Amino acid sequence: MSIIASPDFQISHSGPISFQTGSSGTATITITAQNGYTSATTLEVSSAPSGLTCNLNNNSVSAYGSVTLTCSGQPGSYTVTVKATGGGTSHSTDTPVTVSAAPASTQPASSLPMPLVYGGIGIAVIVAALVAFLFIRRKPSGVVVAPGDASAPATQA
Repeated sequence: MSIIASPDFQISHSGPISFQTGSSGTATITITAQNGYTSATTLEVSSAPSGLTCNLNNNSVSAYGSVTLTCSGQPGSYTVTVKATGGGTSHSTDTPVTVSAAPASTQPASSLPMPLVYGGIGIAVIVAALVAFLFIRRKPSGVVVAPGDASAPATQA
């Protein structure tokens, strides 16, 4: 007498999911037919802990196939259960999920400290004022200078 195994299926995942907060991670959930299994199989995320959001890209496969489990959430270690039902039976798989904190955002620093920036602006203003003052005080060439003014060049008659 021989025992004939009834049609069934197996459910598995591609491996643990790891990602950083602010992004998401995926795993492939695969249904494998065994012993001539041909029924449609319905899948659902039956357990997703608080702090984690997970969904499937498709909720059913015909006899066998794969769907994608996508998760996002807060830092921590979790276990997500995906349940498959078909052909009068149910099986599930537990997928480990690890979410790490995203690195702190780094703001680009100014190449110069603020005191130097403000000091540089102050110096530029002083230099501009000095140049303007000297330009205004400049004596036009060919101007006759009163005797005793040592700042004018000597001219010969």
